[in-house]
Amino acid sequence: MNDILAFVHIPKTAGTSARQALQQAVGLEHSLSIGVNITLNEFASLTPEKLANTKVLFGHAFADEFRRIGAPLRFATAVRDPVSRAISYFNFITVRRANSPLAKKIGGRSVLAATNNVKGFQRNISNMQCRMICGEANAAKAIETIEKEDWLVAKQADLDSLLQNICEEFGWKWTPAPKANVGKKGYTKSLMAPEVEEAIQALNHEDMKLVEFVSSRAARMLASSAS
Repeated sequence: MNDILAFVHIPKTAGTSARQALQQAVGLEHSLSIGVNITLNEFASLTPEKLANTKVLFGHAFADEFRRIGAPLRFATAVRDPVSRAISYFNFITVRRANSPLAKKIGGRSVLAATNNVKGFQRNISNMQCRMICGEANAAKAIETIEKEDWLVAKQADLDSLLQNICEEFGWKWTPAPKANVGKKGYTKSLMAPEVEEAIQALNHEDMKLVEFVSSRAARMLASSAS
């Protein structure tokens, strides 16, 4: 089998746009995505033989869950500043998923109160990016994983460049990512405050290191290609 692109969709990192762009590149019939054309249970029961026609495997799953399939994989993901990711996640849950169990736990709390007191919200914003890549809230291990497995990774702001690089490596036709799941204009400013930023950063020391690594790695690669 040729390598399958395994895109680890970290929540609130423009993953829906990435999925739609990659489906355009390979065709829906060559793409499997959790919650779109495959259930979580079906994903857990995948085997290499079941992926014979698959070029892209996509979803909200930890990298180790992809690895358990036993197929040859090339990993990719997008990362995001932990503060903006947490703010986006809060807005998504309280506005777009207002009837979800987590939204009901948050109730009418502010983003600061949810960050400090709602365990389910804390868990989903606390070093989640490192944990999805390497299984631990450990930036050093996440970075080691990225380098050892040669992940294709970039910040959310550079999503189009990431997808273009993926398509070039795999020989697929690249088209710009559609803008999906964009929140209402101005919501970030209405939720942000210095104390909110401090509280979120306190939960994300490892993710902050990871995002800094991805930024510096991209800068090094750009400088290398220009020289």
